[in-house]
Amino acid sequence: MLLEVFRDQAKAWGLDRMKVQIERQKELGRPLTSDEERRALQIEIRKLTLDRSTSKKTMRNGGIPLTEFENANRGIRVSGLLE
Repeated sequence: MLLEVFRDQAKAWGLDRMKVQIERQKELGRPLTSDEERRALQIEIRKLTLDRSTSKKTMRNGGIPLTEFENANRGIRVSGLLE
């Protein structure tokens, strides 16, 4: 049941679950268990969500990655300014 949820999520994110499964099988040298397939899909979905989250933060800060932006502006109070 849980595996089906991750398969549906992978499809919604545009992931090719068979490609993910085959790549992981090549790494292990054997067929995946359902838990291993679920975990592989979970990892790939997490990568996509992190990539999209990072790109949105970068765009909001004028192309500067958020961590770099935060480090450059430490201690500077910007409340009341328009973004």
